Amino acid sequence: MQYLLSASKSLADLSPQFELLTVKNQGFRKSDGGLHYPSTTLLTSFSKPTPTRPTLLQQRQVVTLFHELGHGIHSLVGRTSFASTWGTRTSKDFVEIPSKMLENWCWIPEILRSISTHYSYLSQTYTDAWVADNPSLPPPPKHLPFELAERLAATRNVNLASVTQRQLYLSKFDRRIHGASSKEEVDAMYFTEIYNSTRKDISGLCGPEVDGAGYDWGIGHTRFQHMFNGYDGGYYVYSL
Repeated sequence: MQYLLSASKSLADLSPQFELLTVKNQGFRKSDGGLHYPSTTLLTSFSKPTPTRPTLLQQRQVVTLFHELGHGIHSLVGRTSFASTWGTRTSKDFVEIPSKMLENWCWIPEILRSISTHYSYLSQTYTDAWVADNPSLPPPPKHLPFELAERLAATRNVNLASVTQRQLYLSKFDRRIHGASSKEEVDAMYFTEIYNSTRKDISGLCGPEVDGAGYDWGIGHTRFQHMFNGYDGGYYVYSL
């Protein structure tokens, strides 16, 4: 797509890998009753531009950007007394709700148009480059055409069932391994088998077990990165 977020022009010097993280100093209420305000930073890493084309964002990247922005806003507007409960340091039942809500803006045609700009309008260099690549075409609309925005919004639920199944089996696996009532129960767990059997039961996707290999194969659970950054026992929030 040759349309980009207006803000992405300032991201032009970032490295090719795409990732979003939130880094922040928590806020808190001072002893005099005033607020110590937090600072929130979204660290982004998008594809590098070329001399004739700026950084362009795919739809999934726009959704992720808005998702992480939801965490940033949540942190900035927090009003709790202690830093330990400020912003995203809230109950796991709620921590992803602002971000999931903000994602909705990425699927509204009017919003998609308002945050988009065809890159050829950003500078004369980009204009000249676009004309050189498309000499027989008229100038493109400055903003994403409404018809294209509507078609893009209509894809929101494509493959939603399989995505939801994945969230459910990851959530159930997370709850199963963190639901043990004793050390002995944990010691007896075989995580590979639990992961593969849970995946099969919920998604219906088959692996080598259909050939009699059992569920003792692969290392899918080791790629479950949320387990290593504070979501252990709380991944279910993505399914709410």
